[in-house]
Order: sequence, then C-alpha cells, then structure tokens
Amino acid sequence: MRPIEGLPPGGSSALAMVALVLGCLGAVLLSIPMAIAALVRIADRNQTGKGKAFTALAVSGLWIVGIVVWAETNGESPDRDVASGQVTAATTTRPQDLKVGDCVANLEEGSVKQVTVTPCEQPNGGRVFAVFTFPPGSWPGRETVDEKMDDGCWERWSASNKQATDPSDIFILGPTVDSWRLGDRGVTCLLTPR
Repeated sequence: MRPIEGLPPGGSSALAMVALVLGCLGAVLLSIPMAIAALVRIADRNQTGKGKAFTALAVSGLWIVGIVVWAETNGESPDRDVASGQVTAATTTRPQDLKVGDCVANLEEGSVKQVTVTPCEQPNGGRVFAVFTFPPGSWPGRETVDEKMDDGCWERWSASNKQATDPSDIFILGPTVDSWRLGDRGVTCLLTPR
C-alpha cells in the first residue's frame, strides 16, 4: 500500500474572494467575519485562498482606520446667522473651520483637534482675528512652521490697528506634521484674555 500524502486540494475559497470584494468596497462588518470564516474553512477543506482572506482583513482594517481618522477630524459646522455670519450656538468643530470674528470657549496648549466655538456675546476664551494658509509644499520643520505662524499672526495683528481692551495674548492654532501630510496648511490667530 502506498502512504497517503495528504488530501487533494479542495479548490479556491469562494468565501475568501467574497470577503476580499466586500473589504475593498468598505463593507467591513461583513468582510471581517467572512475572511475569518474563510481562513477556518480553508484549513478544514484544504483549499487555497489564504492570501485573499488575509488581504480582506488588511483592507478592512485600513477602512476602519480611515473612518476613525475621519470621525476624529470632522466636527460639526457651527450654525451661523445668515446676515452677520456670527455663530448662533455653541458647537464643537475643527480648528480649520474657524473664521475671523469667531469666539471659542477655551483653549489649551498642545495638539488641538477640536474647539468649541461660541457666540461672542457669551463669556469666551478668545476671538479669531486672522486666518491664513501656508503655501503647498513639503513639511518645512516644526521650528520654521512655528516661526512663520508667529510672524504671520503678529503682522496681521499690527496691520489691524486694533487695541486689546484687556490684557491679552495671541494664541495660534496651526498644522502639525501629521495634519500637514493630510493637506492642512491653515493657521488661525486668536486674541485670548490673560
């Protein structure tokens, strides 16, 4: 008698192919369980298609990361009065959505992903007096970005010929190396009370 060398191949896993297609389309709630089921079946049935199942899991993971990043970086757009453009109700939004004249509830040092914009009649932590954008190009480095943001905000404050009514500071919101890679070039200058 000849020894049995193994089971004959059971063909390619259709489940792995379906999981891959669904993963590419972004249907991660279906593609992930299908890819896992395909991996189990492939081993049990001696099929090919492990690469497709693993690719489906990887693509689904990328979709999940993309959705999380999008959700974190996209806040609500504030409600604005049509005539004046002023914010009518407190809303959490992205710093990039602030406009000149907007007021924010409070600001903290460090990486700011969201701010609460409020009507300026309410007590607030600062008011936007200028917004400008860096030109396209590669990341120039943290030191260069900080210097250009400081200079840009000071130049715009000086050119406005305004005087602060109370002791104040200038607070700057600008791009980080990560947000720069995503196309963020905006700088927001705020006058904040001391």
